Parts: sequence; C-alpha cells; structure tokens
Amino acid sequence: MKVPRIAFAAGRSPLTEYCREHSWNIYDVYCDENYSGTDFDRPDFQRMLKDCESGKVNVVLCKSQSRFSRDLGVIEEYIHNKFIEWGVRFISIVDYADTDDAYNKQPRPGIPGGFLLRHK
Repeated sequence: MKVPRIAFAAGRSPLTEYCREHSWNIYDVYCDENYSGTDFDRPDFQRMLKDCESGKVNVVLCKSQSRFSRDLGVIEEYIHNKFIEWGVRFISIVDYADTDDAYNKQPRPGIPGGFLLRHK
C-alpha cells in the first residue's frame, strides 16, 4: 500500500484529527481563503491539482465535497476522471465520501466508468 500523501483545504482541525486517527502524514494544506467553491481559478486549488497530477499527493481530504468544488463539471472532471487516472483518492469526511470505498460508488447511466459518490 502506498503511504498516503495528504492534501486538504479548509476545516483544518477536523481534517488534522482525521489524519492523526489514520496515522497519515500531511503533505500540504491547500486553502483559498475568501474564494468561492465555484471559482476554478483559486491559486491553492490549482497548486493542489498540479501536485496531484505530478504524484506529490495521492489523497485529497476535504471536510465536504463542496469545499473541493461546487461546480459539477469540475467534480466530474477531477474526482471522477483525472484523480482516477492519476491514482488520487478523494475523501470527504462530512459526506462520508471516499473513492476507495465501493459502497460510495453507484453506476452512472450513460457515462462509461463513471460513478456517483453517495452518503453512507
């Protein structure tokens, strides 16, 4: 098993506690204060994506999926496609969403290989 290299944004205290409970080291914190979750051009968000693509990060941990993005197109492109391609796991602790958990995946009609994350 790969050693998790964790990236997270916003809600630091519960995320830090989650990492401690799982004995995970935090690679970096990506936090775009005063930016909307609908804004794709957030500086730290872009830096996080580059670190994911380059293999520096293999787990993205967020308090909620909406802290990652509120844009369904961005969620589709990254969580459901590029993260899989890059070997990056996505976890949202409030939503109980985890791309490594088969329970969280539902087939998406008409989207080959696509899935929805759902609450437990």
